[in-house]
Amino acid sequence: MNEPSRAMRALLIEREIQRLLDDEHYALAIVVSQTMLELRVEQEIKNLAEGFQSDTFGEATLEMFSSFNLNGRTRKFVERVLGIKFGDVLPSEMEALRFHNERRNRIVHAGAAASRDDAHASFQAVRDITWRLHQLVYRRIGWDLELEEDEKIHREEEGIEPESEEEF
Repeated sequence: MNEPSRAMRALLIEREIQRLLDDEHYALAIVVSQTMLELRVEQEIKNLAEGFQSDTFGEATLEMFSSFNLNGRTRKFVERVLGIKFGDVLPSEMEALRFHNERRNRIVHAGAAASRDDAHASFQAVRDITWRLHQLVYRRIGWDLELEEDEKIHREEEGIEPESEEEF
Protein backbone atom coordinates (compact mmCIF):
# COMPACT_ATOMS: atom_id res chain seq x y z
CA MET A 1 0.00 0.00 0.00
CA ASN A 2 1.27 3.49 -0.87
CA GLU A 3 2.05 6.00 1.86
CA PRO A 4 -0.08 9.16 1.78
CA SER A 5 1.67 12.25 0.43
CA ARG A 6 2.85 14.94 2.84
CA ALA A 7 0.09 17.20 1.54
CA MET A 8 -2.51 14.53 2.29
CA ARG A 9 -1.01 13.91 5.73
CA ALA A 10 -1.30 17.64 6.47
CA LEU A 11 -5.00 17.48 5.56
CA LEU A 12 -5.47 14.42 7.72
CA ILE A 13 -3.67 16.13 10.57
CA GLU A 14 -6.01 19.13 10.28
CA ARG A 15 -8.96 16.79 10.78
CA GLU A 16 -7.19 15.16 13.72
CA ILE A 17 -6.54 18.55 15.32
CA GLN A 18 -10.23 19.37 14.98
CA ARG A 19 -11.07 16.07 16.68
CA LEU A 20 -8.63 16.85 19.51
CA LEU A 21 -10.27 20.24 19.96
CA ASP A 22 -13.71 18.66 19.99
CA ASP A 23 -12.51 16.13 22.58
CA GLU A 24 -10.96 18.93 24.69
CA HIS A 25 -7.36 17.71 24.35
CA TYR A 26 -6.12 21.26 24.02
CA ALA A 27 -2.41 20.86 24.76
CA LEU A 28 -2.14 17.99 22.31
CA ALA A 29 -4.01 20.01 19.66
CA ILE A 30 -1.36 22.75 19.98
CA VAL A 31 1.53 20.28 19.64
CA VAL A 32 -0.06 18.58 16.61
CA SER A 33 -0.71 22.02 15.07
CA GLN A 34 3.07 22.49 15.06
CA THR A 35 3.44 19.24 13.11
CA MET A 36 0.90 20.50 10.59
CA LEU A 37 2.87 23.74 10.26
CA GLU A 38 6.08 21.89 9.51
CA LEU A 39 4.45 19.56 6.97
CA ARG A 40 2.88 22.47 5.13
CA VAL A 41 6.05 24.58 5.14
CA GLU A 42 8.00 21.61 3.81
CA GLN A 43 5.43 21.17 1.04
CA GLU A 44 5.68 24.82 0.03
CA ILE A 45 9.48 24.64 -0.11
CA LYS A 46 9.10 21.59 -2.35
CA ASN A 47 6.66 23.59 -4.49
CA LEU A 48 9.28 26.33 -4.82
CA ALA A 49 11.88 23.81 -5.97
CA GLU A 50 9.44 22.29 -8.46
CA GLY A 51 8.20 25.67 -9.66
CA PHE A 52 11.73 26.87 -10.33
CA GLN A 53 12.50 23.50 -11.98
CA SER A 54 15.59 23.13 -9.84
CA ASP A 55 15.86 19.32 -9.96
CA THR A 56 18.80 18.16 -7.86
CA PHE A 57 19.48 21.66 -6.50
CA GLY A 58 16.02 21.69 -4.94
CA GLU A 59 16.49 18.21 -3.51
CA ALA A 60 19.87 19.18 -2.06
CA THR A 61 18.35 22.31 -0.56
CA LEU A 62 15.62 20.30 1.16
CA GLU A 63 18.21 17.99 2.69
CA MET A 64 19.85 20.98 4.41
CA PHE A 65 16.85 21.59 6.64
CA SER A 66 16.45 19.68 9.88
CA SER A 67 12.98 21.12 10.45
CA PHE A 68 10.43 23.16 8.57
CA ASN A 69 9.09 25.58 11.12
CA LEU A 70 9.08 29.26 10.19
CA ASN A 71 11.93 30.47 12.33
CA GLY A 72 15.67 30.46 11.98
CA ARG A 73 17.23 29.16 8.82
CA THR A 74 13.99 28.00 7.20
CA ARG A 75 12.37 31.41 7.62
CA LYS A 76 15.41 33.23 6.23
CA PHE A 77 15.54 30.87 3.26
CA VAL A 78 11.85 31.27 2.40
CA GLU A 79 12.00 35.05 2.84
CA ARG A 80 15.00 35.26 0.52
CA VAL A 81 13.41 33.07 -2.17
CA LEU A 82 10.12 34.95 -2.00
CA GLY A 83 11.80 38.35 -1.76
CA ILE A 84 9.85 39.35 1.35
CA LYS A 85 10.15 39.77 5.09
CA PHE A 86 7.34 37.92 6.87
CA GLY A 87 7.22 40.58 9.59
CA ASP A 88 6.57 43.26 6.96
CA VAL A 89 4.16 41.33 4.73
CA LEU A 90 2.32 39.24 7.33
CA PRO A 91 2.74 41.04 10.67
CA SER A 92 -0.45 39.81 12.35
CA GLU A 93 0.08 36.24 11.15
CA MET A 94 3.67 36.24 12.41
CA GLU A 95 2.60 37.61 15.79
CA ALA A 96 -0.06 34.89 16.09
CA LEU A 97 2.56 32.30 15.09
CA ARG A 98 4.94 33.65 17.75
CA PHE A 99 2.23 33.22 20.40
CA HIS A 100 1.57 29.70 19.09
CA ASN A 101 5.28 28.85 19.38
CA GLU A 102 5.38 30.18 22.94
CA ARG A 103 2.33 28.09 23.89
CA ARG A 104 3.77 25.01 22.22
CA ASN A 105 7.13 25.46 23.96
CA ARG A 106 5.49 25.86 27.39
CA ILE A 107 3.57 22.64 26.80
CA VAL A 108 6.47 20.60 25.44
CA HIS A 109 9.27 21.89 27.67
CA ALA A 110 7.45 22.81 30.88
CA GLY A 111 4.41 20.56 30.84
CA ALA A 112 2.01 23.50 30.85
CA ALA A 113 -1.71 23.06 30.33
CA ALA A 114 -3.63 24.79 27.57
CA SER A 115 -7.05 26.34 27.42
CA ARG A 116 -9.66 25.94 24.73
CA ASP A 117 -8.94 29.48 23.54
CA ASP A 118 -5.19 28.79 23.42
CA ALA A 119 -5.69 25.66 21.33
CA HIS A 120 -8.09 27.31 18.89
CA ALA A 121 -5.75 30.31 18.56
CA SER A 122 -2.77 28.08 17.79
CA PHE A 123 -4.68 26.02 15.26
CA GLN A 124 -5.94 29.16 13.54
CA ALA A 125 -2.47 30.75 13.58
CA VAL A 126 -1.00 27.74 11.81
CA ARG A 127 -3.85 27.60 9.30
CA ASP A 128 -3.54 31.32 8.56
CA ILE A 129 0.24 31.47 8.13
CA THR A 130 0.39 28.34 6.00
CA TRP A 131 -2.45 29.56 3.78
CA ARG A 132 -0.72 32.90 3.24
CA LEU A 133 2.59 31.10 2.59
CA HIS A 134 0.83 28.94 0.01
CA GLN A 135 -0.49 32.04 -1.74
CA LEU A 136 2.92 33.73 -1.72
CA VAL A 137 4.69 30.64 -3.07
CA TYR A 138 2.20 30.02 -5.87
CA ARG A 139 2.31 33.67 -6.94
CA ARG A 140 6.12 33.67 -6.88
CA ILE A 141 6.41 30.61 -9.12
CA GLY A 142 3.61 31.65 -11.46
CA TRP A 143 1.07 28.97 -10.60
CA ASP A 144 -1.77 31.49 -10.87
CA LEU A 145 -4.39 29.10 -12.27
CA GLU A 146 -3.71 26.53 -9.57
CA LEU A 147 -3.84 29.26 -6.91
CA GLU A 148 -7.13 30.54 -8.28
CA GLU A 149 -8.61 27.06 -7.88
CA ASP A 150 -7.12 26.67 -4.39
CA GLU A 151 -8.54 30.05 -3.38
CA LYS A 152 -11.99 28.99 -4.59
CA ILE A 153 -11.77 25.81 -2.49
CA HIS A 154 -10.45 27.79 0.48
CA ARG A 155 -13.37 30.25 0.30
CA GLU A 156 -15.83 27.36 0.17
CA GLU A 157 -14.20 25.63 3.15
CA GLU A 158 -14.17 28.85 5.14
CA GLY A 159 -17.73 29.78 4.14
CA ILE A 160 -16.58 33.00 2.48
CA GLU A 161 -18.84 34.37 -0.23
CA PRO A 162 -17.13 34.94 -3.59
CA GLU A 163 -16.46 38.56 -4.37
CA SER A 164 -19.13 39.91 -6.67
CA GLU A 165 -18.30 42.06 -9.63
CA GLU A 166 -19.47 45.61 -9.27
CA GLU A 167 -21.44 47.12 -12.10
CA PHE A 168 -20.02 50.23 -13.71
